[in-house]
Amino acid sequence: VDRSMLAQLDEVLVEATAAYDDYDYTRALDRIETFFWHFCDDYVELVKGRAYGDGPAAESAKAALATALSALQRALAPFLAFVTEEAWSWWQEGSIHRQSWPTPQGVDGDPLVFDVAADAMTQVRKAKTEAQRSLRNKVASATITDTPERVAALRAAENDIREAGSIIELTIVEGEPAFDIVLADPEPKQP
Repeated sequence: VDRSMLAQLDEVLVEATAAYDDYDYTRALDRIETFFWHFCDDYVELVKGRAYGDGPAAESAKAALATALSALQRALAPFLAFVTEEAWSWWQEGSIHRQSWPTPQGVDGDPLVFDVAADAMTQVRKAKTEAQRSLRNKVASATITDTPERVAALRAAENDIREAGSIIELTIVEGEPAFDIVLADPEPKQP
């Protein structure tokens, strides 16, 4: 999921830079902003459990988060000068406006992995919301059926999907695209 997100970020930076070079600032901002919300809504949720852990998987998530945050803040700086300057000062030295424009890092990753993981998490959140359950509510079982290409991508993101969705039993199979999600009973409230 980390390499997939960074590969998508590379694509966004290529497109935004080209738009910027063509004086199409609206297109540049649109690409950056769209990815920013995808990153926040989906990637951060997918990896935050892993990022708080230890070991190589946690270090991978932390490095991907730092790389993406740096690039996104620098790309948004011409549009959101004061906000990006403030946010930059929380974790970096100097002014963001003295930093270089972000460039693609050439990350080798399948962009589909991030997208299918995000789709799976959207379905899990939807099931919990429709059942009027907390997003922390466990999922007893989730069966995701999809095309062979998407199943391969889902399997690459399986651990992050399982952890982020609080899924006890996750099954991924090939077939007609469908999601079958069974929520666990809510845990009783503590007195």
